Amino acid sequence: MSGSEALERLERMEEHYRSALARVEAAEAGLKAIEDFFEAMRPLMDAYGTTWLADREAVAEEDAPALAVLGEDAVWDLHTDQHGLAQGMLRLAAEHFSPRGA
Repeated sequence: MSGSEALERLERMEEHYRSALARVEAAEAGLKAIEDFFEAMRPLMDAYGTTWLADREAVAEEDAPALAVLGEDAVWDLHTDQHGLAQGMLRLAAEHFSPRGA
């Protein structure tokens, strides 16, 4: 192994390091945003799984305001988005913790 080849590899490694370093704060902020989103979803899904249907039926005959949660799709679509994020995080974690080449 020559010194020039080693230096080239180290310079490429330095480029990767700087690229990763430039993204770490955004990644940490993104993780915090995902944690906050999941926390906000808890009471929403609790209501969706318990009182939502009865509440929706109770106001069906009344002059209820136009609430997104009165429809079936808004909450379910957001829940589907949450599942997609969770699956993405699981995939990334599995790749991260799997031995290389496995």
